[in-house]
Amino acid sequence: MALKILKASELQKQITVNMLVYGPPGVGKTTFAGTAPKPLVIDLENGAMSLIQNGNVDVAQVESLSDVREAIRYALNNGYETVVIDSLTRYSELLLDEILKENRRDTARIQDWGEVVKRIKKLIWSLQSKNINTIFIAHETEEKDEDTLIKRPALVGQLKVAIPAIVDVVGYLRIVKDGRRVLSVTPTAKWYAKDRSGKLPDEVAPDFQFILRLIRGEEESEEPEVDSDSHSKPATQEQIKSIHAWAGLAKVNHKQLIKGKFGKSSSKELTEKEASEILKALKEKWAKDLEEIGYNVEFDLGKPPEKVSYKEAKEYISKLKKVSA
Repeated sequence: MALKILKASELQKQITVNMLVYGPPGVGKTTFAGTAPKPLVIDLENGAMSLIQNGNVDVAQVESLSDVREAIRYALNNGYETVVIDSLTRYSELLLDEILKENRRDTARIQDWGEVVKRIKKLIWSLQSKNINTIFIAHETEEKDEDTLIKRPALVGQLKVAIPAIVDVVGYLRIVKDGRRVLSVTPTAKWYAKDRSGKLPDEVAPDFQFILRLIRGEEESEEPEVDSDSHSKPATQEQIKSIHAWAGLAKVNHKQLIKGKFGKSSSKELTEKEASEILKALKEKWAKDLEEIGYNVEFDLGKPPEKVSYKEAKEYISKLKKVSA
């Protein structure tokens, strides 16, 4: 093998991050993963509906460990810069099942948990060697620590201690009082978190590329702008009516979409910002369905789907029906 010499500045650009992010359902963990550079989301729990509005994110829907490994090989061979495992809970369960079958046992022993950790480490190291970031997504659980309750990643057995120890960053994704989503990377009496780099603030915007720039020490260090007002203000009646109307055009169960994306049960519980995202997703789904049968909404109407009004959409559909009649 030829000796490879790099400048320190070149090494800095190659720094990768492996991260565990956890939080309550609907807080935006999968959406956060979609902010990573060139991600492939390996979806073990059919939880990637929140990415429906982001056409630039590729999702591998998998069921078995062999499917996961095939998806990882695909990522390695096709220029992806980030691999997302959603969720780490399910991935570790599959690894443990494989190890038990190899050893012809029904009950896990301490060494089996150690082997799970070893195989996850091997995955991280193999991706790092190819300059690929890793994001693991986990649910949250609450455990008693002396007299207080503390939130931790929901991992089984020995993994709840071992896995957080091997990643660079453990972030607790939560919503603060003003409606903003923040990623806490410093541990408190209320939740577990970690920042091995020491370069992140206690709370950081949930934008993986921004986090990567901070850890690499690049010049851009101002947080992405967040419209906190639209995050906290409730959805308008006009937005709610539009969601119901567009759901019909897009042939989408809007309650299921809202539940999958934000963990809320109806459009009335959405904020203005969330309602806008739901509407954008519905419009893009409508346009994509039409594209599959040969019609280009953006070309025909002279504007992107998210800018199309419901009235324009209905008129467009009416014209298409007349043409096809």
